[in-house]
Amino acid sequence: PETTQRDLFEQTTYAIIEEALEGKNGLVFAYGVTNSGKTYTILGTPEQPGILPETFVTLFKKADNFRITASYVEIYNEKVYDLLATGQRRVFLQLLEKDGRVYVKDLEERPIKSYEEAKLMLETGQKNRQVGETKCNSDSSRSHCVFSLHLYHQDDPTTLFSKISIVDLAGCERGAKTGASGLRLQEASKINGSLMNLNRCLETLRFNQLHPKPVQVKMEYGTDGHKKRKRPSLLVSKDGATNVVVPAKADGLATIKERPSIRSRNSIQRVPSTRESSGKPLDKSTTTTAGHHPLHGRAKAPGAKKRFTEHDVALLRDELDQLKDDLQAKDADYVQQEMQLRRDLVHELNKQLDSMKASYEVKLADVRAELDAANAATLKLTQEKSQLESLCEKLQEQIDECEDEIRRIEARHADELLDLQTF
Repeated sequence: PETTQRDLFEQTTYAIIEEALEGKNGLVFAYGVTNSGKTYTILGTPEQPGILPETFVTLFKKADNFRITASYVEIYNEKVYDLLATGQRRVFLQLLEKDGRVYVKDLEERPIKSYEEAKLMLETGQKNRQVGETKCNSDSSRSHCVFSLHLYHQDDPTTLFSKISIVDLAGCERGAKTGASGLRLQEASKINGSLMNLNRCLETLRFNQLHPKPVQVKMEYGTDGHKKRKRPSLLVSKDGATNVVVPAKADGLATIKERPSIRSRNSIQRVPSTRESSGKPLDKSTTTTAGHHPLHGRAKAPGAKKRFTEHDVALLRDELDQLKDDLQAKDADYVQQEMQLRRDLVHELNKQLDSMKASYEVKLADVRAELDAANAATLKLTQEKSQLESLCEKLQEQIDECEDEIRRIEARHADELLDLQTF
């Protein structure tokens, strides 16, 4: 029979919320192949809300004595991003470790006071999430997303009381089935690698739960070249309850079929301490190998011929397919790196050109300002010259009039003098 979204929430998450109100951390995540319904299980629809909206409703009904904040992160291609961050350019955040716990530096925690605020925050983060089209899903999640609710008790509002994390994992997939190539194939390789490491973390936690402390295995997060992967530790906590939700569609058994191919990638053995607390050597049967390949751990009797079953051959084929996918992903990664390098070079050249253009525009503006000032001064001098020339003309006219008057006076004086001499 089909399980409703509400029934699934009550069976997997309700108890975790109750424990969080008592001070225990909780984690719920959806695991499965691509297109198996993980995102639908976590988010749901307006008519059939998923685990996360139901968590909002239940939490705000019961958490009257708590202040609640939320964060929303995305793990895409082994990098962590804040889905609530503002700004057009995405900046990946740094992972740091303190007191044996991994945390995200500069991750924003926003206070939420109601279901509506929490829903709006979730919708904002979903708009920033990485999705892409594959043969299996036209809107496939290409990243792992973690929505965390942080509870602070009113008696001690600055100390974290408990935390609930709801995780929507990207789907494990094979390149042959999804038809992935280029960037999609690179994403698939990163997704499968992180799921393999998550599987190792879960098996280590399970082993430590079943064995006393002297034989516990230290949590390792695998390697990626020279870097340790800390991303799975964001999903798996050593404290509190953890529930794994596996959505089951008509092809839900594909999740079970895919899991061995993910596990077969892990050839690193994790061996516990060779002595228990009593000081006696451990029996070989107590040694665990997370992600252990069935062909690696079989003991052969001297002179016995190796026999391969159909299951062994299938596992080898899975491993071969995965290696091919990894190789293609590496090639795609190199192409992406070259393209990114070219983009960076073009961006840097454009920055230099923009800087030179800005510098020349400033200089040109200065020259234009000086030219305008010179033109203004020239115009002023021209106007003053014109005024002076006009004044000179007027003065010359006055001089000419004065000279004419002098000549008339002299002539009249000469006539008068002649008349006097005649008498």
